[in-house]
Amino acid sequence: MALIDVSTDSTSDLKNDYVQDRGIWFVPLTFTLEKDGQIEEHLDNFTKEEEYVAFYERVSAGFLPRTAKLNYEAHMAHFTKMAKAGVKEVVHFTISSGLADTINITKKAGEDVRAEYPDFKVYAVDPLTATIGQGILVSIAANCRDKGMTAQETYDYVMSIRQNIQHCIIPN
Repeated sequence: MALIDVSTDSTSDLKNDYVQDRGIWFVPLTFTLEKDGQIEEHLDNFTKEEEYVAFYERVSAGFLPRTAKLNYEAHMAHFTKMAKAGVKEVVHFTISSGLADTINITKKAGEDVRAEYPDFKVYAVDPLTATIGQGILVSIAANCRDKGMTAQETYDYVMSIRQNIQHCIIPN
């Protein structure tokens, strides 16, 4: 049995099957698509390849995508769900602090859930990246969990290597 749990928001760009297979808790961010003054709100919780394809087809058709940071209420709901499920310690990954203030919202929500569930603790990781760079760190944390490392050991390890992750994103 694992000593810890691993959690990420959707900015890690990990596919649903992978998240499920690895036992990673997942919380989706929201995004909007705008075209001709019309704004549509969506949840970044794609589970099938065709959903990704449909998204990029809409972008190609002139829809402008915009992301939104995961708000406090969504973090509270996510962490409360985890605490109610019996999770004691979680290493949670957010989008880089260079892109959004989500890390501070994560820490606040974690502290507030801990007030009601004293055994629950969030180790909030600022990956200093997003997309697949964040996903790589999430995967490494899941490997640490599977090896039996503690939350503190896992947190310390990913924090020590986060500036050594190299990845390249080439938009089409």
